[in-house]
Amino acid sequence: MLSIARKKSLFSAILFGFCFLFYLFFTFLDGPVLTPDSSTYIHMSLHREPLYSLYLAAFRAVFGGAGGESDAWLLWAVAGQGLLAAAAAWSIPAYLYRQLNLPKWAAVCLTAIPLTVSLLCRFGAGRQSMYSNGIESEALSIPLFLLFFRFLYAFLLDRQAGASRSPLLDRNFLTAALLCVLLVSTRKQMLFTLLLLGLALAFDGLKTKKILRFLVRLTVTALAVLGLCAGLDRCYNYALRGEGVTHSGDSRFLLTMVVYTAQREDAQRIEDPRIRALFLDIYDACDEAGYLKNSAPEGWLGRVDHFGDHYDHIQIDNLRPAVTEYVSRNSSGSETEQADEVDRIMNEMTCALLPACLPSMIGCFFDNLLSGLVTTVSMRTPVLIAAAALFYLGYLGLLLLLLLRRTSPAVALFSAFTLLSILANVALVSAVIFCQSRYTIYNMPLFYMSGFLMLLSATNFFRSKRL
Repeated sequence: MLSIARKKSLFSAILFGFCFLFYLFFTFLDGPVLTPDSSTYIHMSLHREPLYSLYLAAFRAVFGGAGGESDAWLLWAVAGQGLLAAAAAWSIPAYLYRQLNLPKWAAVCLTAIPLTVSLLCRFGAGRQSMYSNGIESEALSIPLFLLFFRFLYAFLLDRQAGASRSPLLDRNFLTAALLCVLLVSTRKQMLFTLLLLGLALAFDGLKTKKILRFLVRLTVTALAVLGLCAGLDRCYNYALRGEGVTHSGDSRFLLTMVVYTAQREDAQRIEDPRIRALFLDIYDACDEAGYLKNSAPEGWLGRVDHFGDHYDHIQIDNLRPAVTEYVSRNSSGSETEQADEVDRIMNEMTCALLPACLPSMIGCFFDNLLSGLVTTVSMRTPVLIAAAALFYLGYLGLLLLLLLRRTSPAVALFSAFTLLSILANVALVSAVIFCQSRYTIYNMPLFYMSGFLMLLSATNFFRSKRL
């Protein structure tokens, strides 16, 4: 007879096998799916973070090909992405199954949630593919984030149980920190995971009431993560371009928000007359096309849709090409020198205009924040917006019940930290870009896993009361 531990291990292996076959099936059904951003990763553009470009380069080096839709190495790359997606989808349910002593049917339901989210991307969102087989950075960042959350939650659960080892020596915390480095090196948006590391340290600091020690650990963690990210970025560009620089282009996101909310007279704040004239050219082209906030319709949904519909028109069709062309005409430097000049000009525009635009940007931020909360759990349509509101009310009600009754503290911790993760991600995205699903999907499976666990705990609680 198999022992209980071996039976659990066998069941967990079966769950992983199912996840692997699920993603493998869609890998070969759809094959590699190229997106508008794919070429920038394949050709290692300077304005992209290094990790996903390195990932693709490794598969290109091993399996051959020079880039393009028909290259066989792309299939191997998405097969690797599918394997990572399977491991991520399995990791949290498998951990919860063991740690919380869940019944097998509950573990199956938890495993089905990330797979269902992938199916919604494939069939419900009009993408015609999953993120796992797309040539885009989300193919790595989404599964890496789920793995990050799994290890950070394991750390939190250990601290809740009274573990005394220093967080900076804790295996789960160190693994989460390493995954944070990989995530930030894949997408700058994933800086919100560094905030989650800080919140985890704060949780530990509140329990021990050693605030100074918490601040030291927080500082060390932040410096280590940011230093490793910058080091990887510089080493990557040194090996590729012979210059130890970091990637460029981060300045364009905040400036896009500034351009969207600015008034034409704000241009007088820019001291350099040439940069002022450049800004006015960009502004007038966007204003004439109806891309700016002064052309947005009334009502929250109308404003959010207008901003989301025209964000890329402002940045990709007008702002970035105009500044890049201006620098190309007036500079003969290297690729990195011209990229630095583009960033300098964009930063000069942002610094000059931000004070005047800030009140209007705050309004955009709260519009986006509400939009991001919706797109984290559903789609932004009138019916689904109402459904999302009900989901959040039910979620908060169940969480409050668990906290007040002090039942299932491990589930309450998982759910509370999921909520913090949603807020951190949505707040960061809302400050610099619009909240489409691809930027908020990271927490969707966690939200529904948490809701399922809380519902299961509440049901067990009320059943025990009746008995």
